[in-house]
Amino acid sequence: QEPWCCVPKEPPRPDLVNWKNIGRSNFSKQIGELTSMVLTVALCIFWTIPVSFVASLSNVEALTELLPFLKEPVENYAWLAGLLALLAPLLLVVFISLLPYIILFIIKFEGLVEIETMQHPSLFAKLAAFTIVQTFFISTIASTLFSKLGDILKNPTSAITLFAEALPAQSAYFIQIIMVQNFLSLGIELVRISPIAQNFARKIVSNLFGHNLTEKERNETFLGLRSLDDPLEYYFGRELGTKIVLLQMVLFVYGCMAPITSYFTLLIYGLLVIGYRHQFIYIYPISGGNDSGGKPYPIGNDSGGKLWINFQRLTITCAIVSEIVLCAVLLLKETFIAAVLMIPLIVITILFDLYFKRRHYSITSYLPLGDCAAVDRENESEGMTHEWLNDAYLQPALKERVAFPKKCPEIVSMAGQREEPTSWEDETAVADDHKENGNSSMSNKEYKLALQQYNQAIAVSPSGPNTYIYYSNRAAAFCYLGEYDAAVDDCRKSIQLNPTYEKAHTRLGLSLFFQRDYEGAIDAYEQSLDLDPTNEACFNYMVKAKERLGAQRLEEPIDAESSTVCGSSCWGPLGKSQSFDPSITNED
Repeated sequence: QEPWCCVPKEPPRPDLVNWKNIGRSNFSKQIGELTSMVLTVALCIFWTIPVSFVASLSNVEALTELLPFLKEPVENYAWLAGLLALLAPLLLVVFISLLPYIILFIIKFEGLVEIETMQHPSLFAKLAAFTIVQTFFISTIASTLFSKLGDILKNPTSAITLFAEALPAQSAYFIQIIMVQNFLSLGIELVRISPIAQNFARKIVSNLFGHNLTEKERNETFLGLRSLDDPLEYYFGRELGTKIVLLQMVLFVYGCMAPITSYFTLLIYGLLVIGYRHQFIYIYPISGGNDSGGKPYPIGNDSGGKLWINFQRLTITCAIVSEIVLCAVLLLKETFIAAVLMIPLIVITILFDLYFKRRHYSITSYLPLGDCAAVDRENESEGMTHEWLNDAYLQPALKERVAFPKKCPEIVSMAGQREEPTSWEDETAVADDHKENGNSSMSNKEYKLALQQYNQAIAVSPSGPNTYIYYSNRAAAFCYLGEYDAAVDDCRKSIQLNPTYEKAHTRLGLSLFFQRDYEGAIDAYEQSLDLDPTNEACFNYMVKAKERLGAQRLEEPIDAESSTVCGSSCWGPLGKSQSFDPSITNED
């Protein structure tokens, strides 16, 4: 009945969900999109004022007419004319560099489900349109008006001829822009000036705060300062929307009017391929998981492919626009036969675009469910699991711990009658019974009996929804029995099944501590504290492990009286304990 009540959309990456925009009414979103559109159009219009002035600087003669005091220095010093000719492209590159941040602020009004980043398709679409309309066309027209305004005022009918002559003449200006823009950014990218300076500052700050004991601490981002081992993702949305779109428009429009442009664009493309191929292989991370930043979900250096199909559509649009521009220039130059012969090419290109829009683009947006299932099965056969998706899209408030006991009779009675359990639910119920028996044995310090119960729970439900708890609890039993290698293995299995289970990280840290792998223990405690910053016991464990690591590096003897992790309330070094610490009890 209400078509806007429920609009299905592809979800963004779990860490990019903009929860504050979830549930916004359609009316507020429509108002936000309208506001964003109005601001974008206004920016495109008013952007003309500084850009037209900057574009006119490429013409040294027009510049000296506008600023007479420059005429004598330009005549006396030949190098100054060349410097002033390069001034316009440099200033325009600065303006273009600021543009993504301005548009990123504007698209916040749209109420998007995905957090606004430099990878967002909305940013790419607006940047690309802005680049084509403003940087290419308006700057060309405005610079022509700026430099030829006197001639046009004297003879208004000459405006058409002047524009027909000015557009091909602007090829040198655009060659300068694309060379400065791409060569400068590629050089900065290869030298990594900003990341190196940031890494140097980070080392100084981390040394001052003592955040440099473990390998993880030495390589991770600290106080917003990034390490060279933790680079930012490459911003495809920003780079495609500004540099590559302009490069393609220059190639398509001036490839025929000024053929030398093709050689410059070929040179730029070739160097970009070599330079960025190196960066993507050796610098930027290409996948997620526990081996890349500790994030439990895949991370790519693009938007999951959404940018590329938009870029493909835009490429064909650029080709059509360039053909129309070339036809218009031929008409303005009164070469009517050549202009008429261009029309079939324009028609064929438009038909080609319409043909692809009928089916090919829709298939890239909506893959058949059978194909998706086949890929999932293939990935599962290669060992890929999907446990990282468990609770990945829960709102932050729903991830908080419940404030009432699990088996509260009042709440159970309010839930009403349950449906008949399925066989899968039966397996989980039986396994949970074994787990509860194991927990009781742990409370009675009957660790071998507890181990048997956890073994039976895992045997009954080896891949159930609570299997990660069984492995974690069994790790606790192993640790009490002094079998730390087995405890470490079970903790890692539990983390693999559920990376957000804080107790498994804590128990992994304890197990590694007893193996005297203090650096690994600190890493595990840090993961646990990331999940639950309020766990004071885990923080105390980490402090103790850091003390041991410092003493180990200084080859200081360890006091026998401090052989426990945090006194009598934790596991001893031989797997014996006076009491089980409340923060990691087997209450699950």
